[in-house]
Amino acid sequence: MSNKKSTQSRHILAIRLCRRLYILLHILISTSGNAQHWEYLGLQDEVINAIQIQQGDEPLLVGTRANYSTGHAGKIFKVFPTSQTVDTVYNSVNVNEIAHCEHYQIAGTGGVLGLPIGLLKTIDSGNTWFWSDSGIFLSAELAVTAIAIHPLNTDTIFLGTGGFGGGSLYRSFDAGISWENIGAPEIMGGAVSEIAINPSNHEEIFIGIVGFHTLLRSRDGGNTFELLAVEWPGSLTDIYIDPINPSRIYLSFWQNGLHFSENSGDSWVQVGGFETDLVADIESPVADTNLIFIATAEGIYRSTDSGQSWIPFNQGIDNPIVLSLEYDNEHNTLYCGALSGLYMHENPTTSIVDNFRAISPTTLLNVKLFPTPTNNTLFANIELASTAQVKIRLFTLDGKNLNGLHTIGGQSGINVYRFHETSTLPSGLYIVQVEAANELITRKFTIVK
Repeated sequence: MSNKKSTQSRHILAIRLCRRLYILLHILISTSGNAQHWEYLGLQDEVINAIQIQQGDEPLLVGTRANYSTGHAGKIFKVFPTSQTVDTVYNSVNVNEIAHCEHYQIAGTGGVLGLPIGLLKTIDSGNTWFWSDSGIFLSAELAVTAIAIHPLNTDTIFLGTGGFGGGSLYRSFDAGISWENIGAPEIMGGAVSEIAINPSNHEEIFIGIVGFHTLLRSRDGGNTFELLAVEWPGSLTDIYIDPINPSRIYLSFWQNGLHFSENSGDSWVQVGGFETDLVADIESPVADTNLIFIATAEGIYRSTDSGQSWIPFNQGIDNPIVLSLEYDNEHNTLYCGALSGLYMHENPTTSIVDNFRAISPTTLLNVKLFPTPTNNTLFANIELASTAQVKIRLFTLDGKNLNGLHTIGGQSGINVYRFHETSTLPSGLYIVQVEAANELITRKFTIVK
């Protein structure tokens, strides 16, 4: 009898504890306010390649991508987050990168036929711009693809170029007035995709190369380089060096996920925990470098344990294919450039909303594409746990929407969707995005003709 009473008592205590936890979670969520959501700032029709925080309360600088097939040219914008206003400060460019320091801001352009190629510079916070690329070899096949300003001596800038004809590495000692080519032999024939300077040891510089899929390291300020990785699959999109522990380095790849080194690049491991290998950008607050955000083709993921585990971080973003992130350490605000526009998230270091979303019951259970590879029509088996409206999109790898937005009324179980567009598309790798009940699954497939 006593054992039965003891068991009942434990059950009652467990129920009371669950109720208290439920009330606590409800209070936390209901009082979290807008600070727990992404807030839309504008630029809905733009593909955002670069976001740059300026000093103090100066506006953001945002660079966007041109679309050659539609004739839509990229631009440079000044964005005022407080008033949510946007000013266009430079027209008709394809912006690949923006970098800044206290004295100036620079933007690398090129890569789209018919638009100007080179390095734009401003010394008045983006109001006026001028070209500052004397000594850099540029052509219709090349673009300025990567920039890094020396953290202390801002007269020193490293710049990378890339395109169909390969690329090279340049260095300036006079804040971009003149440039010298310091391209290492390992770079020739490859395009420079990323440059990162060790925030503690400024002589150590990392260079990502697309084409040969390699990573280079210099330990003498760019005079000589050593090869760290050969034939790394995918395109290297970002290099993040932990400012607190600079031996910890993260690499993001489009088609090869996220990689991590804790010995300054001597060895690497692949990081898992998220269901895509299309990673475009990495950000982390200086105050807590165990907290990491990554931009992917499935939205933003957030890790609080240096990448050991991840949760989605997308509430409020309409289309979570995200290409760029930028963290404002002064105001504890994270900005992201998604295909649906520019967003900001205040106080993302303490956000709790997506932790609860991650453990809530799911509606969209699975998406299976077939046949893949295909040479004609593609089908999708969309598995739902319950009735829901399903949104379906088709993209190229660089984010171009090929079919607008298709919506179907999904039923519980397997729903078959046919992509008529694939029969007319050329060979290549494509992305399918399926959304239901605010849950998203992204899948890749190949067309071979």
